[in-house]
Amino acid sequence: MSQGLYNPAPFAISAGGNSPLIQMPGNINSLWLALVTGTPTGTTPTLAVFLDAVDAFGNVLPAAVTLPAGFSLTTVAGAGQCSIGFMAPSPLQLVLPYAVQLRWTVSGTTPNYPNVQLTLLGR
Repeated sequence: MSQGLYNPAPFAISAGGNSPLIQMPGNINSLWLALVTGTPTGTTPTLAVFLDAVDAFGNVLPAAVTLPAGFSLTTVAGAGQCSIGFMAPSPLQLVLPYAVQLRWTVSGTTPNYPNVQLTLLGR
């Protein structure tokens, strides 16, 4: 059964930022990250989303996962997703960090992405 790890109300992104730290429960062996956004405004807006690993000392290890590798939203509304983990049945175990954070970067002139929905699920 999936566990909701991060799913805030829709929000707008006009500058780079990151989520709060998201602690990883011990019973998670895969993650699914999804992004949905409204139509951006501005000149050549670009949005990229990353999942950063965070160790028990608070050190951020950037871009453990990107949404997906090389994914960026430019001038239209869009959606993207990525996952990390093992497909069942597998005897392997996924080692997850102490915590993660979602991080986003934007570029362009006065970029604005409305109605951004970021969802991180664990299973």
